[in-house]
Amino acid sequence: MKKFILIILTAFLFITPRIAMAETSDINCLAKAIYFESRGGTESDMKDVGHVVLNRSNSIKFPSNVCSVVFQKIKGKCQFPWACNTYRIKDNEEFERSKEYANELYRQEKSGVRRDPTNKALFFHNFRVAPSWGNYSKCHINKQHIFYK
Repeated sequence: MKKFILIILTAFLFITPRIAMAETSDINCLAKAIYFESRGGTESDMKDVGHVVLNRSNSIKFPSNVCSVVFQKIKGKCQFPWACNTYRIKDNEEFERSKEYANELYRQEKSGVRRDPTNKALFFHNFRVAPSWGNYSKCHINKQHIFYK
């Protein structure tokens, strides 16, 4: 019995830090997506971007974890162009805000209480661009982006 408890305790101590590291990594990737896609926006502008990343991680059409979604390449092109380049975080205050929102959304996602105002959007673009990708259904608009399923 003592051996069994020792094995369980050892497994817990070994696995728990790895889970925590994966969560920290996913939150950081989510924060980068929020920062680079919507910095300077309102809270809802920024969170909406986070919702799309989380929606993708829940879709069978995309990788199942946040960092894989953020850095996914299709036909050699990154889904988020900044992810293929060496953009630097220039506004630490804005990045801290992005991390705060990323942490909040990630925790809500993991506890099953996330409410998604984007209506399960999987794609978005800034108003200033006219992308050439697919015909998707528009499902949400905020002050910075148009969202699609």
